[in-house]
Amino acid sequence: MGNCIPFWAKQYSVQAFTSQHVEKGWDGIRQDLVRLGIFVTRKDSRIDMPDLYRVGFGLGRRGGVKPKN
Repeated sequence: MGNCIPFWAKQYSVQAFTSQHVEKGWDGIRQDLVRLGIFVTRKDSRIDMPDLYRVGFGLGRRGGVKPKN
């Protein structure tokens, strides 16, 4: 992952985030999202996002088990 900033975060200034670790870049923001329960880090370093947040943010799926309709 490194210090990559997601495409959707580029439109916001750093001051717009209330993240406690925003000065660490993407890694700090990811750490805060994990702490809030929006992201779950798997043992193999993949990031999982519950469907509630994924659908709410309008994000598509990237593999995994397809949810029932």
